[in-house]
Amino acid sequence: MPSTPVFYLYSTLGCHLCDEASAVIEDLHLQMLANFPLATGLDAFFVIEKIDIADDDALIREYGTRIPVLLSSDKRKEIDWPFDIQSVYDFMASNLMAE
Repeated sequence: MPSTPVFYLYSTLGCHLCDEASAVIEDLHLQMLANFPLATGLDAFFVIEKIDIADDDALIREYGTRIPVLLSSDKRKEIDWPFDIQSVYDFMASNLMAE
């Protein structure tokens, strides 16, 4: 059985843009679940792991002024805020096809 792809959302507590980004990603996932019944046996199309940059000085230097940032499963590609449902879908699809 295939594993569920994991994407990473760099964010921090109290970041209203991070909350908006999470809402966009959640909306995408809900739309996918509603429109594409899962035949794979998975209960999710993707998983978002939130990483709080406040826990790491290097992440603060890299992403402190850019969060929220969504990273690919391999953490090699990223998409910066602002993004919408379509751009997140395109980003995820292009990364999954490349694997």
